[in-house]
Amino acid sequence: MSLISPKGILGATLCALACLSLNTQADVPPLTVSGNQILSGGEAKSFAGNSWFWSNTGWAQEDKYNAELVRWFKNDWNATIVRAAMGADEDGSYEEDPDGNQARVETLVEAAIDNDLYVIIDFHSHYAQQKKALAIDFFEEMASKYGAHNNVIYEIYNEPVQISWGGIRSYAVDVIAAIRAIDPDNLIIVGTPNWSQDVDAASYNPITEFSNIAYTLHFYAGTHGQWLRDKANTAMNNGIALMVTEWGAVNADGDGAVAIWEADQWMAWLKQNNVSHLNWAVSDKDEGSSVMRPGASPFGNWSDSDLTDSGRYVREKVKNWGTTIGGSSTSSSSSSSSSSSSSTSSSSSSSSSSSSSSSSGGTGGACVCNWWGHSVFAICENQDSGWGNENGASCIGELSCRNDQSPSGGGGVECDNSSSSSSSSSSSSSSSSSSSSSSSSSSSSSSSSGGSSSSSSSSSSSSSSSSSSSSSSSSSSSGGNTGGVSCVVSNLNQWGSGYQLDVEVENSGSAAVSGWTIVLDFGEAPRLTNSWNADVSESGDTITASNISWNGTLNPGQSTSFGMQGESDGSLATPSCSVQ
Repeated sequence: MSLISPKGILGATLCALACLSLNTQADVPPLTVSGNQILSGGEAKSFAGNSWFWSNTGWAQEDKYNAELVRWFKNDWNATIVRAAMGADEDGSYEEDPDGNQARVETLVEAAIDNDLYVIIDFHSHYAQQKKALAIDFFEEMASKYGAHNNVIYEIYNEPVQISWGGIRSYAVDVIAAIRAIDPDNLIIVGTPNWSQDVDAASYNPITEFSNIAYTLHFYAGTHGQWLRDKANTAMNNGIALMVTEWGAVNADGDGAVAIWEADQWMAWLKQNNVSHLNWAVSDKDEGSSVMRPGASPFGNWSDSDLTDSGRYVREKVKNWGTTIGGSSTSSSSSSSSSSSSSTSSSSSSSSSSSSSSSSGGTGGACVCNWWGHSVFAICENQDSGWGNENGASCIGELSCRNDQSPSGGGGVECDNSSSSSSSSSSSSSSSSSSSSSSSSSSSSSSSSGGSSSSSSSSSSSSSSSSSSSSSSSSSSSGGNTGGVSCVVSNLNQWGSGYQLDVEVENSGSAAVSGWTIVLDFGEAPRLTNSWNADVSESGDTITASNISWNGTLNPGQSTSFGMQGESDGSLATPSCSVQ
Protein backbone atom coordinates (compact mmCIF):
# COMPACT_ATOMS: atom_id res chain seq x y z
CA MET A 1 0.00 0.00 0.00
CA SER A 2 1.34 3.41 -0.97
CA LEU A 3 2.34 6.02 1.59
CA ILE A 4 0.60 9.37 1.27
CA SER A 5 2.79 11.77 -0.65
CA PRO A 6 3.12 15.46 0.25
CA LYS A 7 1.03 16.12 -2.82
CA GLY A 8 -1.60 13.75 -1.45
CA ILE A 9 -1.62 15.47 1.94
CA LEU A 10 -2.10 18.85 0.27
CA GLY A 11 -4.81 17.40 -1.94
CA ALA A 12 -6.62 15.90 1.03
CA THR A 13 -6.54 19.27 2.79
CA LEU A 14 -7.87 21.09 -0.26
CA CYS A 15 -10.55 18.48 -0.79
CA ALA A 16 -11.60 18.67 2.86
CA LEU A 17 -11.96 22.43 2.63
CA ALA A 18 -13.89 22.15 -0.61
CA CYS A 19 -16.16 19.50 0.84
CA LEU A 20 -17.28 21.89 3.59
CA SER A 21 -18.70 24.27 1.02
CA LEU A 22 -19.64 21.93 -1.82
CA ASN A 23 -20.94 18.67 -0.42
CA THR A 24 -23.75 20.41 1.41
CA GLN A 25 -24.85 21.78 -1.97
CA ALA A 26 -24.35 18.56 -3.92
CA ASP A 27 -26.60 18.51 -6.98
CA VAL A 28 -26.52 14.75 -7.57
CA PRO A 29 -26.92 11.96 -5.02
CA PRO A 30 -23.82 9.97 -4.06
CA LEU A 31 -23.16 6.62 -5.72
CA THR A 32 -22.63 3.82 -3.23
CA VAL A 33 -22.08 0.09 -3.62
CA SER A 34 -24.40 -2.25 -1.70
CA GLY A 35 -23.81 -5.91 -2.45
CA ASN A 36 -23.95 -6.32 -6.22
CA GLN A 37 -25.82 -3.04 -6.80
CA ILE A 38 -24.69 0.55 -7.30
CA LEU A 39 -27.13 2.85 -5.53
CA SER A 40 -27.85 6.49 -6.32
CA GLY A 41 -29.00 8.20 -3.17
CA GLY A 42 -29.76 4.79 -1.70
CA GLU A 43 -31.83 3.58 -4.68
CA ALA A 44 -30.71 0.98 -7.23
CA LYS A 45 -30.68 2.66 -10.63
CA SER A 46 -29.30 2.02 -14.11
CA PHE A 47 -27.97 5.15 -15.83
CA ALA A 48 -27.37 5.47 -19.58
CA GLY A 49 -24.96 7.72 -21.43
CA ASN A 50 -21.94 8.04 -23.67
CA SER A 51 -18.19 7.61 -23.60
CA TRP A 52 -16.01 10.07 -25.45
CA PHE A 53 -13.22 8.77 -27.70
CA TRP A 54 -9.56 8.66 -26.65
CA SER A 55 -8.43 12.15 -25.62
CA ASN A 56 -5.05 11.74 -27.37
CA THR A 57 -3.57 14.78 -29.05
CA GLY A 58 -3.55 14.47 -32.83
CA TRP A 59 -6.24 11.79 -33.06
CA ALA A 60 -8.76 14.21 -34.61
CA GLN A 61 -11.35 13.85 -31.84
CA GLU A 62 -10.07 16.54 -29.49
CA ASP A 63 -12.78 19.00 -30.57
CA LYS A 64 -15.51 16.76 -29.12
CA TYR A 65 -14.25 17.53 -25.61
CA ASN A 66 -16.38 20.65 -25.19
CA ALA A 67 -19.10 21.74 -22.78
CA GLU A 68 -21.71 22.42 -25.45
CA LEU A 69 -21.66 18.80 -26.60
CA VAL A 70 -22.13 17.59 -23.03
CA ARG A 71 -25.21 19.82 -22.76
CA TRP A 72 -26.50 18.45 -26.07
CA PHE A 73 -26.26 14.87 -24.85
CA LYS A 74 -28.10 15.77 -21.66
CA ASN A 75 -30.87 17.72 -23.34
CA ASP A 76 -31.37 15.82 -26.61
CA TRP A 77 -30.34 12.26 -25.65
CA ASN A 78 -31.43 12.41 -22.00
CA ALA A 79 -27.97 11.14 -21.03
CA THR A 80 -27.39 10.92 -17.29
CA ILE A 81 -23.73 9.88 -17.32
CA VAL A 82 -20.69 10.65 -19.50
CA ARG A 83 -17.13 9.33 -19.65
CA ALA A 84 -13.89 11.16 -20.33
CA ALA A 85 -11.43 8.65 -21.81
CA MET A 86 -8.06 10.11 -20.84
CA GLY A 87 -5.75 8.40 -23.34
CA ALA A 88 -2.78 6.91 -21.48
CA ASP A 89 -1.41 4.76 -24.34
CA GLU A 90 -0.05 5.41 -27.83
CA ASP A 91 1.00 8.60 -29.61
CA GLY A 92 -0.32 11.86 -28.22
CA SER A 93 -1.24 10.27 -24.89
CA TYR A 94 -1.09 11.71 -21.40
CA GLU A 95 2.53 10.55 -21.19
CA GLU A 96 3.47 12.72 -24.17
CA ASP A 97 1.08 15.63 -23.72
CA PRO A 98 -0.16 15.72 -20.12
CA ASP A 99 -1.37 19.31 -20.28
CA GLY A 100 -3.44 18.90 -23.44
CA ASN A 101 -5.04 15.60 -22.40
CA GLN A 102 -5.80 16.73 -18.87
CA ALA A 103 -7.32 19.99 -20.09
CA ARG A 104 -9.70 18.06 -22.33
CA VAL A 105 -10.70 15.71 -19.52
CA GLU A 106 -11.26 18.60 -17.10
CA THR A 107 -13.45 20.40 -19.65
CA LEU A 108 -15.70 17.36 -19.82
CA VAL A 109 -15.72 16.79 -16.06
CA GLU A 110 -16.61 20.39 -15.28
CA ALA A 111 -19.32 20.45 -17.94
CA ALA A 112 -20.84 17.30 -16.43
CA ILE A 113 -20.80 18.82 -12.95
CA ASP A 114 -22.37 22.02 -14.28
CA ASN A 115 -25.12 19.96 -15.96
CA ASP A 116 -25.78 17.70 -12.94
CA LEU A 117 -24.56 14.55 -14.68
CA TYR A 118 -22.43 11.71 -13.39
CA VAL A 119 -19.00 11.62 -15.02
CA ILE A 120 -16.35 8.90 -15.23
CA ILE A 121 -12.70 9.93 -15.22
CA ASP A 122 -11.15 7.02 -17.12
CA PHE A 123 -7.45 6.13 -17.22
CA HIS A 124 -7.78 4.73 -20.74
CA SER A 125 -4.99 2.17 -20.96
CA HIS A 126 -4.32 -1.49 -21.66
CA TYR A 127 -1.09 -1.55 -19.66
CA ALA A 128 -1.79 0.68 -16.69
CA GLN A 129 0.19 -1.55 -14.34
CA GLN A 130 3.29 -0.39 -16.23
CA LYS A 131 2.28 3.23 -15.58
CA LYS A 132 1.20 3.02 -11.96
CA ALA A 133 3.15 6.09 -10.81
CA LEU A 134 1.62 8.11 -13.66
CA ALA A 135 -1.85 6.87 -12.77
CA ILE A 136 -1.39 7.72 -9.10
CA ASP A 137 -0.22 11.24 -9.90
CA PHE A 138 -3.16 11.74 -12.27
CA PHE A 139 -5.82 10.47 -9.87
CA GLU A 140 -4.36 12.37 -6.93
CA GLU A 141 -4.81 15.55 -8.93
CA MET A 142 -8.32 14.59 -10.08
CA ALA A 143 -9.36 13.68 -6.52
CA SER A 144 -7.96 16.95 -5.22
CA LYS A 145 -9.87 18.98 -7.80
CA TYR A 146 -13.13 17.06 -8.01
CA GLY A 147 -13.38 14.72 -5.04
CA ALA A 148 -15.90 17.00 -3.34
CA HIS A 149 -18.42 16.35 -6.11
CA ASN A 150 -20.73 13.34 -5.99
CA ASN A 151 -20.78 13.47 -9.80
CA VAL A 152 -17.27 12.03 -10.12
CA ILE A 153 -16.43 8.37 -10.64
CA TYR A 154 -12.83 7.14 -10.96
CA GLU A 155 -12.18 4.38 -13.51
CA ILE A 156 -8.59 3.45 -12.78
CA TYR A 157 -7.92 0.89 -15.54
CA ASN A 158 -9.88 0.77 -18.79
CA GLU A 159 -9.15 -2.63 -20.36
CA PRO A 160 -6.32 -4.77 -19.00
CA VAL A 161 -4.71 -7.23 -21.41
CA GLN A 162 -2.08 -9.89 -20.84
CA ILE A 163 -2.29 -9.57 -17.07
CA SER A 164 -4.00 -11.75 -14.49
CA TRP A 165 -6.56 -10.54 -12.00
CA GLY A 166 -3.90 -10.82 -9.31
CA GLY A 167 -1.71 -8.33 -11.16
CA ILE A 168 -4.63 -5.97 -11.76
CA ARG A 169 -5.69 -6.22 -8.13
CA SER A 170 -2.20 -5.30 -6.89
CA TYR A 171 -2.12 -2.24 -9.14
CA ALA A 172 -5.65 -1.26 -8.15
CA VAL A 173 -5.03 -1.43 -4.41
CA ASP A 174 -2.14 1.04 -4.70
CA VAL A 175 -4.06 3.47 -6.91
CA ILE A 176 -7.17 3.25 -4.74
CA ALA A 177 -5.09 3.95 -1.63
CA ALA A 178 -3.83 7.16 -3.22
CA ILE A 179 -7.36 8.26 -4.14
CA ARG A 180 -8.81 7.35 -0.76
CA ALA A 181 -6.17 9.42 1.01
CA ILE A 182 -7.83 12.43 -0.65
CA ASP A 183 -11.37 11.37 -1.51
CA PRO A 184 -12.73 8.88 1.04
CA ASP A 185 -15.97 7.89 -0.61
CA ASN A 186 -16.57 8.54 -4.33
CA LEU A 187 -17.18 5.45 -6.45
CA ILE A 188 -14.11 3.73 -7.93
CA ILE A 189 -14.37 1.26 -10.81
CA VAL A 190 -11.67 -1.34 -11.47
CA GLY A 191 -10.95 -2.95 -14.84
CA THR A 192 -11.00 -6.74 -15.20
CA PRO A 193 -8.89 -9.20 -17.21
CA ASN A 194 -9.15 -9.78 -20.95
CA TRP A 195 -10.36 -6.36 -22.07
CA SER A 196 -12.64 -6.10 -19.03
CA GLN A 197 -14.58 -9.22 -19.89
CA ASP A 198 -13.47 -11.64 -17.15
CA VAL A 199 -15.50 -10.06 -14.38
CA ASP A 200 -16.01 -13.51 -12.89
CA ALA A 201 -12.28 -13.74 -12.16
CA ALA A 202 -12.48 -10.56 -10.09
CA SER A 203 -15.51 -11.85 -8.20
CA TYR A 204 -13.56 -14.75 -6.70
CA ASN A 205 -11.04 -12.41 -5.05
CA PRO A 206 -12.59 -8.93 -4.88
CA ILE A 207 -10.93 -5.88 -3.39
CA THR A 208 -11.87 -5.77 0.28
CA GLU A 209 -9.27 -3.33 1.57
CA PHE A 210 -11.47 -0.37 0.58
CA SER A 211 -15.18 0.32 0.27
CA ASN A 212 -17.33 1.62 -2.57
CA ILE A 213 -15.61 -0.39 -5.30
CA ALA A 214 -17.26 -1.69 -8.49
CA TYR A 215 -15.87 -3.52 -11.52
CA THR A 216 -15.76 -2.90 -15.26
CA LEU A 217 -17.60 -4.97 -17.87
CA HIS A 218 -17.23 -4.21 -21.59
CA PHE A 219 -19.12 -5.80 -24.50
CA TYR A 220 -19.64 -5.36 -28.23
CA ALA A 221 -22.94 -6.81 -29.40
CA GLY A 222 -21.63 -8.06 -32.75
CA THR A 223 -19.06 -10.22 -30.97
CA HIS A 224 -20.12 -10.84 -27.38
CA GLY A 225 -23.24 -12.79 -26.56
CA GLN A 226 -24.78 -14.90 -23.85
CA TRP A 227 -21.47 -16.47 -22.84
CA LEU A 228 -20.29 -13.05 -21.62
CA ARG A 229 -23.57 -12.37 -19.85
CA ASP A 230 -23.01 -15.72 -18.14
CA LYS A 231 -19.71 -14.40 -16.80
CA ALA A 232 -21.43 -11.24 -15.62
CA ASN A 233 -24.18 -13.27 -13.95
CA THR A 234 -21.55 -15.31 -12.12
CA ALA A 235 -19.81 -12.15 -10.94
CA MET A 236 -23.01 -10.58 -9.66
CA ASN A 237 -24.12 -13.81 -8.04
CA ASN A 238 -20.76 -13.79 -6.26
CA GLY A 239 -21.63 -10.39 -4.87
CA ILE A 240 -19.73 -7.74 -6.85
CA ALA A 241 -21.24 -4.68 -8.52
CA LEU A 242 -20.65 -4.00 -12.22
CA MET A 243 -20.74 -0.99 -14.50
CA VAL A 244 -20.53 -1.20 -18.28
CA THR A 245 -18.30 1.81 -18.84
CA GLU A 246 -18.05 0.98 -22.54
CA TRP A 247 -20.20 -0.98 -24.99
CA GLY A 248 -20.79 -1.07 -28.71
CA ALA A 249 -23.68 -2.12 -30.92
CA VAL A 250 -21.26 -3.36 -33.60
CA ASN A 251 -18.32 -5.76 -33.67
CA ALA A 252 -15.44 -5.67 -31.21
CA ASP A 253 -13.13 -4.31 -33.92
CA GLY A 254 -15.32 -1.19 -33.99
CA ASP A 255 -16.86 -1.86 -37.36
CA GLY A 256 -19.63 -3.83 -38.98
CA ALA A 257 -23.38 -3.45 -38.95
CA VAL A 258 -25.44 -2.82 -35.84
CA ALA A 259 -26.21 -6.19 -34.24
CA ILE A 260 -29.71 -5.15 -33.25
CA TRP A 261 -30.95 -8.46 -31.93
CA GLU A 262 -27.96 -9.12 -29.67
CA ALA A 263 -27.74 -5.48 -28.60
CA ASP A 264 -31.37 -5.73 -27.50
CA GLN A 265 -30.48 -8.76 -25.39
CA TRP A 266 -27.79 -6.72 -23.69
CA MET A 267 -30.11 -3.76 -23.11
CA ALA A 268 -32.64 -6.03 -21.44
CA TRP A 269 -29.95 -7.61 -19.27
CA LEU A 270 -28.69 -4.18 -18.18
CA LYS A 271 -32.22 -3.12 -17.26
CA GLN A 272 -32.97 -6.29 -15.36
CA ASN A 273 -29.78 -6.07 -13.32
CA ASN A 274 -29.71 -2.27 -12.78
CA VAL A 275 -26.34 -1.95 -14.48
CA SER A 276 -25.36 1.50 -15.77
CA HIS A 277 -23.78 1.74 -19.21
CA LEU A 278 -22.01 4.12 -21.59
CA ASN A 279 -21.79 3.65 -25.34
CA TRP A 280 -18.53 3.91 -27.27
CA ALA A 281 -17.96 6.40 -28.82
CA VAL A 282 -18.58 10.12 -29.16
CA SER A 283 -16.56 10.38 -32.34
CA ASP A 284 -16.90 11.12 -36.03
CA LYS A 285 -14.18 8.68 -36.99
CA ASP A 286 -15.20 6.62 -40.02
CA GLU A 287 -16.02 3.40 -38.18
CA GLY A 288 -19.21 1.68 -37.15
CA SER A 289 -18.98 2.39 -33.44
CA SER A 290 -18.89 6.17 -33.88
CA VAL A 291 -22.21 7.84 -33.14
CA MET A 292 -21.71 10.69 -35.61
CA ARG A 293 -20.79 10.74 -39.27
CA PRO A 294 -17.54 12.34 -40.42
CA GLY A 295 -17.94 16.09 -40.55
CA ALA A 296 -20.87 16.34 -38.14
CA SER A 297 -20.70 19.32 -35.82
CA PRO A 298 -18.59 18.72 -32.70
CA PHE A 299 -21.14 20.78 -30.73
CA GLY A 300 -24.26 18.66 -31.32
CA ASN A 301 -27.47 20.00 -32.89
CA TRP A 302 -27.53 16.91 -35.09
CA SER A 303 -30.24 15.67 -37.41
CA ASP A 304 -30.73 11.96 -38.03
CA SER A 305 -28.60 12.24 -41.16
CA ASP A 306 -25.66 13.33 -38.98
CA LEU A 307 -25.81 10.07 -37.03
CA THR A 308 -24.43 6.68 -38.00
CA ASP A 309 -26.62 3.58 -37.86
CA SER A 310 -25.08 2.89 -34.48
CA GLY A 311 -25.70 6.48 -33.40
CA ARG A 312 -29.40 6.25 -34.22
CA TYR A 313 -29.75 2.95 -32.38
CA VAL A 314 -27.87 4.21 -29.32
CA ARG A 315 -29.73 7.53 -29.20
CA GLU A 316 -33.06 5.73 -29.10
CA LYS A 317 -31.89 3.50 -26.24
CA VAL A 318 -30.27 6.25 -24.17
CA LYS A 319 -33.04 8.78 -24.79
CA ASN A 320 -35.74 6.35 -23.66
CA TRP A 321 -33.85 4.60 -20.88
CA GLY A 322 -36.17 6.19 -18.35
CA THR A 323 -33.82 6.76 -15.41
CA THR A 324 -33.38 10.21 -13.93
CA ILE A 325 -30.85 11.52 -11.43
CA GLY A 326 -32.45 12.25 -8.09
CA GLY A 327 -36.03 11.51 -7.16
CA SER A 328 -37.58 8.36 -8.55
CA SER A 329 -36.91 6.81 -11.93
CA THR A 330 -39.56 7.22 -14.54
CA SER A 331 -40.01 4.50 -17.07
CA SER A 332 -39.85 5.82 -20.57
CA SER A 333 -42.41 5.21 -23.19
CA SER A 334 -42.28 1.62 -24.20
CA SER A 335 -40.40 2.49 -27.39
CA SER A 336 -37.12 1.68 -25.69
CA SER A 337 -37.61 0.19 -22.28
CA SER A 338 -39.95 -2.50 -23.43
CA SER A 339 -38.75 -2.92 -26.99
CA SER A 340 -35.17 -3.37 -25.94
CA SER A 341 -36.15 -5.88 -23.34
CA SER A 342 -38.73 -7.66 -25.42
CA SER A 343 -36.19 -10.16 -26.60
CA THR A 344 -34.30 -10.47 -23.39
CA SER A 345 -34.00 -14.17 -22.92
CA SER A 346 -35.15 -15.69 -26.17
CA SER A 347 -31.65 -16.49 -27.27
CA SER A 348 -30.03 -17.29 -24.01
CA SER A 349 -28.78 -20.73 -23.30
CA SER A 350 -30.85 -22.45 -20.69
CA SER A 351 -28.12 -22.03 -18.16
CA SER A 352 -27.80 -18.51 -16.99
CA SER A 353 -30.23 -15.93 -18.16
CA SER A 354 -32.64 -17.30 -15.63
CA SER A 355 -29.96 -17.36 -12.98
CA SER A 356 -29.58 -13.63 -13.18
CA SER A 357 -33.21 -12.76 -13.40
CA SER A 358 -35.45 -15.37 -11.86
CA SER A 359 -34.58 -14.25 -8.37
CA SER A 360 -36.72 -11.16 -8.61
CA GLY A 361 -37.98 -10.28 -5.20
CA GLY A 362 -40.86 -8.36 -6.63
CA THR A 363 -43.33 -5.99 -5.16
CA GLY A 364 -45.32 -8.52 -3.29
CA GLY A 365 -48.33 -8.16 -5.59
CA ALA A 366 -50.61 -11.00 -6.63
CA CYS A 367 -49.42 -11.05 -10.24
CA VAL A 368 -46.08 -11.89 -11.84
CA CYS A 369 -44.70 -11.75 -15.36
CA ASN A 370 -43.72 -15.09 -16.86
CA TRP A 371 -41.19 -13.55 -19.27
CA TRP A 372 -41.04 -15.53 -22.50
CA GLY A 373 -42.08 -18.62 -20.61
CA HIS A 374 -38.92 -19.23 -18.62
CA SER A 375 -38.10 -16.26 -16.33
CA VAL A 376 -40.41 -14.87 -13.66
CA PHE A 377 -40.44 -11.19 -12.64
CA ALA A 378 -42.63 -9.17 -10.33
CA ILE A 379 -45.14 -6.79 -11.90
CA CYS A 380 -44.17 -3.21 -11.02
CA GLU A 381 -46.62 -1.39 -8.77
CA ASN A 382 -45.51 2.13 -9.76
CA GLN A 383 -45.25 1.93 -13.55
CA ASP A 384 -47.22 0.33 -16.37
CA SER A 385 -44.47 -0.20 -18.94
CA GLY A 386 -40.76 -0.84 -19.17
CA TRP A 387 -38.39 -2.29 -16.60
CA GLY A 388 -38.04 -0.91 -13.09
CA ASN A 389 -36.67 -1.67 -9.66
CA GLU A 390 -38.87 -1.88 -6.58
CA ASN A 391 -38.05 -3.17 -3.13
CA GLY A 392 -34.51 -3.92 -4.27
CA ALA A 393 -35.49 -6.22 -7.14
CA SER A 394 -36.22 -5.99 -10.87
CA CYS A 395 -39.82 -5.65 -11.98
CA ILE A 396 -41.62 -5.08 -15.27
CA GLY A 397 -44.64 -2.98 -16.15
CA GLU A 398 -47.82 -4.96 -16.82
CA LEU A 399 -48.30 -3.54 -20.32
CA SER A 400 -44.76 -4.50 -21.35
CA CYS A 401 -45.26 -8.00 -20.02
CA ARG A 402 -48.53 -8.41 -21.94
CA ASN A 403 -47.25 -6.90 -25.18
CA ASP A 404 -43.74 -8.31 -25.44
CA GLN A 405 -43.95 -12.06 -25.30
CA SER A 406 -42.65 -15.06 -27.16
CA PRO A 407 -43.82 -15.37 -30.79
CA SER A 408 -45.11 -18.84 -29.89
CA GLY A 409 -47.36 -17.34 -27.24
CA GLY A 410 -45.38 -18.41 -24.21
CA GLY A 411 -45.46 -16.47 -20.99
CA GLY A 412 -47.50 -13.48 -19.95
CA VAL A 413 -49.08 -12.00 -16.84
CA GLU A 414 -49.97 -14.67 -14.32
CA CYS A 415 -52.11 -13.94 -11.28
CA ASP A 416 -53.31 -16.09 -8.43
CA ASN A 417 -56.46 -17.04 -10.33
CA SER A 418 -54.53 -17.27 -13.62
CA SER A 419 -57.35 -15.34 -15.32
CA SER A 420 -55.05 -12.86 -16.99
CA SER A 421 -52.31 -15.24 -17.96
CA SER A 422 -51.45 -15.19 -21.61
CA SER A 423 -50.57 -18.88 -21.48
CA SER A 424 -49.08 -21.42 -19.16
CA SER A 425 -45.37 -21.33 -18.72
CA SER A 426 -45.04 -25.00 -19.47
CA SER A 427 -46.29 -24.52 -22.99
CA SER A 428 -43.62 -22.01 -23.83
CA SER A 429 -40.40 -23.73 -22.91
CA SER A 430 -39.82 -24.61 -26.52
CA SER A 431 -39.72 -20.98 -27.56
CA SER A 432 -36.17 -20.63 -26.39
CA SER A 433 -34.78 -24.13 -26.33
CA SER A 434 -33.53 -24.22 -29.88
CA SER A 435 -31.07 -21.43 -29.27
CA SER A 436 -29.10 -22.99 -26.45
CA SER A 437 -25.96 -23.59 -28.43
CA SER A 438 -26.37 -21.76 -31.66
CA SER A 439 -27.32 -18.17 -31.19
CA SER A 440 -26.20 -17.78 -27.61
CA SER A 441 -22.70 -18.95 -28.23
CA SER A 442 -22.08 -18.32 -31.88
CA SER A 443 -21.19 -14.76 -31.09
CA SER A 444 -18.67 -15.85 -28.53
CA SER A 445 -15.64 -13.93 -28.78
CA SER A 446 -12.39 -12.61 -28.67
CA SER A 447 -11.41 -9.14 -27.99
CA SER A 448 -13.23 -6.28 -26.46
CA SER A 449 -13.63 -2.69 -26.76
CA GLY A 450 -12.25 0.72 -26.75
CA GLY A 451 -8.65 -0.09 -27.12
CA SER A 452 -5.44 0.60 -28.86
CA SER A 453 -3.69 -1.64 -31.34
CA SER A 454 -3.21 -4.33 -28.75
CA SER A 455 -6.88 -5.30 -28.88
CA SER A 456 -9.36 -5.67 -31.64
CA SER A 457 -11.57 -3.16 -30.00
CA SER A 458 -13.51 -0.28 -31.34
CA SER A 459 -10.70 2.11 -30.85
CA SER A 460 -7.98 -0.22 -31.92
CA SER A 461 -8.37 1.07 -35.40
CA SER A 462 -7.29 4.44 -34.14
CA SER A 463 -3.83 2.98 -33.98
CA SER A 464 -4.37 0.16 -36.39
CA SER A 465 -1.07 0.69 -38.12
CA SER A 466 0.56 -1.40 -35.43
CA SER A 467 -1.79 -4.36 -35.71
CA SER A 468 -2.48 -6.88 -38.39
CA SER A 469 -5.52 -8.97 -39.09
CA SER A 470 -6.44 -11.93 -41.17
CA SER A 471 -9.81 -13.59 -41.23
CA SER A 472 -9.79 -16.59 -43.52
CA SER A 473 -8.66 -20.12 -42.95
CA SER A 474 -8.86 -23.68 -44.02
CA SER A 475 -11.70 -25.93 -42.97
CA SER A 476 -12.49 -29.59 -43.02
CA SER A 477 -15.47 -31.71 -42.19
CA SER A 478 -16.16 -35.16 -40.91
CA GLY A 479 -18.91 -37.45 -42.06
CA GLY A 480 -20.57 -40.38 -40.39
CA ASN A 481 -23.90 -41.15 -38.82
CA THR A 482 -23.47 -38.45 -36.16
CA GLY A 483 -23.65 -35.64 -38.72
CA GLY A 484 -20.93 -33.59 -40.41
CA VAL A 485 -18.96 -31.04 -38.39
CA SER A 486 -16.89 -28.34 -40.05
CA CYS A 487 -14.63 -25.67 -38.62
CA VAL A 488 -13.17 -22.40 -39.78
CA VAL A 489 -10.68 -20.02 -38.17
CA SER A 490 -11.68 -16.37 -38.30
CA ASN A 491 -10.63 -13.04 -36.90
CA LEU A 492 -6.94 -13.73 -36.39
CA ASN A 493 -5.79 -10.45 -34.87
CA GLN A 494 -2.13 -9.84 -34.07
CA TRP A 495 -0.09 -7.14 -32.39
CA GLY A 496 3.53 -6.81 -31.39
CA SER A 497 3.51 -9.40 -28.63
CA GLY A 498 0.40 -11.51 -29.06
CA TYR A 499 -2.57 -12.72 -31.03
CA GLN A 500 -6.22 -13.60 -30.63
CA LEU A 501 -8.39 -15.78 -32.86
CA ASP A 502 -11.87 -17.30 -33.06
CA VAL A 503 -12.91 -20.69 -34.40
CA GLU A 504 -16.42 -21.35 -35.65
CA VAL A 505 -17.76 -24.90 -35.43
CA GLU A 506 -20.83 -25.82 -37.47
CA ASN A 507 -22.93 -28.93 -37.92
CA SER A 508 -23.34 -28.96 -41.69
CA GLY A 509 -24.72 -32.49 -41.72
CA SER A 510 -28.23 -33.88 -41.54
CA ALA A 511 -28.19 -35.33 -38.01
CA ALA A 512 -27.50 -33.85 -34.59
CA VAL A 513 -24.08 -34.24 -32.99
CA SER A 514 -23.49 -34.50 -29.27
CA GLY A 515 -19.85 -33.41 -29.12
CA TRP A 516 -16.92 -32.20 -31.20
CA THR A 517 -13.13 -31.99 -31.12
CA ILE A 518 -11.10 -29.60 -33.27
CA VAL A 519 -7.35 -29.67 -33.97
CA LEU A 520 -5.52 -26.47 -34.93
CA ASP A 521 -2.07 -26.80 -36.48
CA PHE A 522 -0.07 -23.58 -36.20
CA GLY A 523 3.16 -24.82 -37.79
CA GLU A 524 4.96 -23.42 -34.74
CA ALA A 525 4.43 -23.39 -31.00
CA PRO A 526 1.10 -21.56 -30.33
CA ARG A 527 2.23 -20.33 -26.88
CA LEU A 528 -1.35 -20.30 -25.60
CA THR A 529 -2.16 -17.91 -22.73
CA ASN A 530 -5.97 -17.87 -22.56
CA SER A 531 -9.03 -19.54 -24.07
CA TRP A 532 -12.80 -19.54 -23.75
CA ASN A 533 -15.81 -21.70 -24.61
CA ALA A 534 -13.76 -24.90 -25.12
CA ASP A 535 -11.51 -27.32 -23.25
CA VAL A 536 -8.12 -26.87 -24.87
CA SER A 537 -4.69 -28.48 -24.64
CA GLU A 538 -1.43 -27.55 -26.34
CA SER A 539 1.08 -30.07 -27.69
CA GLY A 540 3.96 -29.12 -29.97
CA ASP A 541 2.60 -27.04 -32.84
CA THR A 542 -1.04 -27.97 -32.28
CA ILE A 543 -3.95 -27.10 -30.05
CA THR A 544 -6.76 -29.57 -29.49
CA ALA A 545 -10.11 -28.09 -28.48
CA SER A 546 -13.24 -29.94 -27.38
CA ASN A 547 -16.71 -28.76 -26.51
CA ILE A 548 -17.71 -27.89 -22.97
CA SER A 549 -20.98 -28.86 -21.31
CA TRP A 550 -23.31 -26.37 -22.93
CA ASN A 551 -22.07 -26.13 -26.55
CA GLY A 552 -21.49 -29.76 -27.54
CA THR A 553 -24.93 -30.55 -28.93
CA LEU A 554 -25.42 -29.06 -32.38
CA ASN A 555 -28.51 -29.69 -34.45
CA PRO A 556 -28.18 -29.58 -38.25
CA GLY A 557 -27.32 -26.03 -39.30
CA GLN A 558 -26.43 -24.91 -35.80
CA SER A 559 -23.04 -23.49 -34.91
CA THR A 560 -20.98 -22.39 -31.95
CA SER A 561 -17.57 -20.81 -31.53
CA PHE A 562 -14.62 -20.63 -29.20
CA GLY A 563 -11.55 -18.43 -28.97
CA MET A 564 -8.07 -18.13 -27.62
CA GLN A 565 -5.10 -15.83 -27.09
CA GLY A 566 -1.40 -16.44 -27.16
CA GLU A 567 2.03 -14.88 -27.43
CA SER A 568 3.45 -14.02 -30.85
CA ASP A 569 5.88 -11.69 -32.56
CA GLY A 570 3.16 -10.62 -35.00
CA SER A 571 4.08 -13.03 -37.81
CA LEU A 572 1.85 -15.97 -36.90
CA ALA A 573 0.17 -17.64 -39.88
CA THR A 574 -3.49 -18.63 -39.75
CA PRO A 575 -3.55 -22.20 -38.41
CA SER A 576 -5.15 -25.05 -40.30
CA CYS A 577 -8.32 -26.43 -38.77
CA SER A 578 -9.47 -30.04 -38.83
CA VAL A 579 -12.18 -32.05 -37.13
CA GLN A 580 -11.05 -35.05 -35.15
